[in-house]
Amino acid sequence: MKLSFLNNKKDILLYLSFLLLGIGATWAQVLFIREFLVIFLGGELSIGIILFAWLLGVFAGAIISGKIAKRIKERFRLFSIILLILPILFILLLFLIRSARDIFHIQPGLPFPLYKMILVCGIFMLPFSFFIGAAFPFASLSIRGEKSRTEEIGWVYILEAFGSLVGGILITFYLIPRFSPYKISFILLLLMSGILLFFFFNIGKKFFFLNLFLFLSALVIIFSPLPHLFEQKSIEKRWKGLAGPIPLVLSIDSIYQNIVIAKQKEQYSLYGNGTYISSFPNFVLYAPIAHLIMSEHPNPKDILIIGEGLEGMVSEILKYPISHLDLVALDSRLISSIIPYLPKESKKSLHDKRFSIHLMDGRYFVKRTKKRYDIVILNLPDPSTALINRYYTVEFYQEIKRILNKGGVITTRVSSSPNYLAGAVIDYLSSVYQSIHAVFPYVVVTPGQENHIFACSKKGIITSDIKVLINRFNLRGVVSPYFNPYQFYLLLEPERVKFVQKKLSATKKVALNRDKNPITYFYNLVVWSMITGGKGGSFFLESLKKIKLYYLLFPLFIFLILAIIFPKKFSNKKINSIYSIFILGFSGISIELLLIFAYQNLYGYLYQRIGMIVALFMLGMGIGAFFIIKFKNRFSSFIWLSINNLAFAIFTLLMYFTFLKLSKISSSTGEIVFDILVLGIGFLTGTGFPMAIRNFLKIGISPGITAGIIDAADHLGASIGAGITGALLLPILGIFNVTIFIIALNIFAIFLWIIEGLTRHQG
Repeated sequence: MKLSFLNNKKDILLYLSFLLLGIGATWAQVLFIREFLVIFLGGELSIGIILFAWLLGVFAGAIISGKIAKRIKERFRLFSIILLILPILFILLLFLIRSARDIFHIQPGLPFPLYKMILVCGIFMLPFSFFIGAAFPFASLSIRGEKSRTEEIGWVYILEAFGSLVGGILITFYLIPRFSPYKISFILLLLMSGILLFFFFNIGKKFFFLNLFLFLSALVIIFSPLPHLFEQKSIEKRWKGLAGPIPLVLSIDSIYQNIVIAKQKEQYSLYGNGTYISSFPNFVLYAPIAHLIMSEHPNPKDILIIGEGLEGMVSEILKYPISHLDLVALDSRLISSIIPYLPKESKKSLHDKRFSIHLMDGRYFVKRTKKRYDIVILNLPDPSTALINRYYTVEFYQEIKRILNKGGVITTRVSSSPNYLAGAVIDYLSSVYQSIHAVFPYVVVTPGQENHIFACSKKGIITSDIKVLINRFNLRGVVSPYFNPYQFYLLLEPERVKFVQKKLSATKKVALNRDKNPITYFYNLVVWSMITGGKGGSFFLESLKKIKLYYLLFPLFIFLILAIIFPKKFSNKKINSIYSIFILGFSGISIELLLIFAYQNLYGYLYQRIGMIVALFMLGMGIGAFFIIKFKNRFSSFIWLSINNLAFAIFTLLMYFTFLKLSKISSSTGEIVFDILVLGIGFLTGTGFPMAIRNFLKIGISPGITAGIIDAADHLGASIGAGITGALLLPILGIFNVTIFIIALNIFAIFLWIIEGLTRHQG
């Protein structure tokens, strides 16, 4: 395709700046999400709120700048100013986000209440993403002004999409493992100011010298100790808000999370994304649990731990005459970070020939291992995210059952309330209990601050009979200074065991936690909201549990009836174009979330593969937009948008049926199919944008307003999709019902185009 609009050096540099805008936006988005996850203590709901605020800011910026762009003569200069504002704002917001817990008076150790989480994201995220959105109309008009065509505006979209692709790959695989967020922000300032130096004749002397000053300043700062000093000071500020006076020893970022080690007196504490993981040395805590687990099997020889264990559990288990102990952990940097601070007993375990560490996703390991185990220990955090929830589903318990020897035992744990088992708490605990009970007929639960759940397929293996457990322990001749067999009486107080077992067995109303319907992590969100003291947030989430699919479909049905009765009111090309692109934005990000979620369930959380899924989506968007720009004259833009909505509906349905088949084919073939699905949904998302632009230009709307409105509609749809699909609709309704809802939205758009066409034909 001949790029006729690239007539000179200025055009080439201009389009490079659009590419850079996409790169910078992705870097900022990724780092902001990582920073917010630390201060918010992680969770799917927080990710949804962060993305919602980001995309809402893009929407607002695109709308406002689209309306004023036509009146401004020096559009490129204003676009240049935005390019410089972004990295400077990036640097400032990094510090503010890390100080947010102090600014909003959140007590150390406590999570943000829901309303404050929304407020923080709005205040800190909206300004940056507003300028990202504002840049698009100015960028589109910087080429040919009011003579801009679909081709020029489309290429801004394509280059921004490819910039996002390049930025995502760079930040994931190169920058984060090597540089601090502050250094990355100064690299962005260097690139932004550097590209603008080539536009000397277009930005004027004064602005050129400002660019030169910022470029040289960024260059000097990158190679100076300043980024490191900024990083240290802001990390200390963030840590004070997270843990108060506990001294900080180490804070590093892996590709998965922020890892912190703190020390109080002689004890170290480990945190991941601001959430407490474990303390060590703390054998008094770990030893009783380790010996209880080992005593729940008559003769354990092969043991598997998924999650944490080096802090104390591994060394206690190795005191038994076992054959082998495997530990599966995802984050290699977390393992390497804690090793220097481990007690001598734990370090000694690393050299035991019976012990092996496997650095990979736990579910991936379980799917592919040919080993069989007597005990599988799930030593994981509570299912507060879709990622962790995968280890609490019926399907995963079935996978565990496959790798257990006859009479093998699985054990997991969840945080509980020793004195309150009702409402949201009992729903949460019961969803885990009932899900594991659906696979294993025999289940035993310990009472207390944590409920340890033991399950087995064979009668007479697991038990709450303390005498049996003491006898098993004594027969093995294990000696531990941290455990006495009479501690079993504290762990399994008979009356409390009966009470917990009775409460959990009696609660039948909760849905099973499944890969396709991850309800447990939604229950966890409700409990989390209760703990924060936000009654409004807790009431809101509790109310959402009652949502059914027809609640969402009914308003669409009413609007469709009104459109049929009053066709002239709905025969509006402008409104239909906006709705179509809004639905494409909503559908695109919702399906991307479903694909990532399904990928994790089937093949494990392989971080780089997930990164490639996002990259493929952006690549598909760019290819789709390029395809439409090249062949735009062969399609009617109005007809194409309705075809696009139809293609989305069909593709979504095919995607669901593909999910059902993927578990039955080889993983290598399945991963290729997933890549094709992601590329396809990106392609369909990308093809809609230029056609919506063309629609508006045909109607006679100015290019600036067109670029602003269409970009705004796309991002508004995406913001709502990001805000509700992953955190709310998916766990409550499940994959099938969310699929039906996305199909219904697109079919409604098709009907609007049909009504518009019939009305126009009759007129």
